[in-house]
Amino acid sequence: MSSAITALGQTRINQLRGEEKPLVIDRMVLALVPGLDPSQPVDRNQQMPDPAHVVHTHTIDDAHKGYVNPDQVVYSMILGSDVGDFSFNWIGTVEAVTGNVITVTTTPETPKRKTDLGSNTTGNNITRNVMMQFQDAQALTGVSVSAETWQFDYTTWMTARIEEHDGDGGAHGDIRNNVKALFNHGIGKIDFFDCEVPPAGWLEANGSECPEAASGLNTLIAGRHGVGPNGRSLLPDSRGEFVRGWDNGRGVDSGRDVGTPQGDAIRNIKGTWDTNADTSEGVSYAHNSRFTGALYKSSENASKLYGPESGKNNLHLDGIGFDASRVVPTAEENRPRNVAFLVCIYAGI
Repeated sequence: MSSAITALGQTRINQLRGEEKPLVIDRMVLALVPGLDPSQPVDRNQQMPDPAHVVHTHTIDDAHKGYVNPDQVVYSMILGSDVGDFSFNWIGTVEAVTGNVITVTTTPETPKRKTDLGSNTTGNNITRNVMMQFQDAQALTGVSVSAETWQFDYTTWMTARIEEHDGDGGAHGDIRNNVKALFNHGIGKIDFFDCEVPPAGWLEANGSECPEAASGLNTLIAGRHGVGPNGRSLLPDSRGEFVRGWDNGRGVDSGRDVGTPQGDAIRNIKGTWDTNADTSEGVSYAHNSRFTGALYKSSENASKLYGPESGKNNLHLDGIGFDASRVVPTAEENRPRNVAFLVCIYAGI
């Protein structure tokens, strides 16, 4: 997946800043563009695809425009099971006044099915969030609603629709229970997401104070990570961290509680190397091949041999260096190859 503000979109943003007029995004356009590679960066010079490739246009109401911070705004599209059938791999946000495509997001081809009771086909529900980030984005777009307010909870929505259908709320209790089970991720569950904004019901695990509405999560974590200024539990701060399974008595990583941090470390490296000295000023040495290239002389007179003391020879090595970066990649931390995703905790709100 790749996303970018188009070149024309950037020009329009700069123009509206100068004119002190708002940037109004009122719709998303979905298209299925042949030959599109979502792993490649977005071509910022593009605009609307060929009309033959456009598969759906979605109107964005004000309730689904939110700000994350003064420099980030998010537009949300929710497609229920009454929309379809088509597939898309291109999403464009469109300005109301000019019809310019302001942002483009490419994605792997995604099917959107519509429920068809006649053929017993079950449709799918899709939510897509597009974030725009630039200086003073909230002020320019006029978005005044926090993004938290439009996070959509399908559990509540689908249960309510079933109860409306039942009338007395009792005829399809088994379906309601299945719906709740399907969307019940479990309060306190930690998961990873390939997006910048937490999905519905989730909160970013960023160490902030638990929202008042997330009473169940607040009770569950019970101040384990600290307590905020309003007396509610702080969320775990998993930004930039690796997650490890709790030992829970196994003995591999003993002595820790759930949610406790652990500093970085490496397994101790031990080794020996032989030195061959003579009575001259210089000393030659041979070392284990595992360290080849990492050991080095820092001067011509790298070491000095001192005479026998207490029946043994002592070798004082004052010029032998070890630098692993000569042979392997190094950094300010220990880490494996990895991919960064948004870490969230389920709050059920």
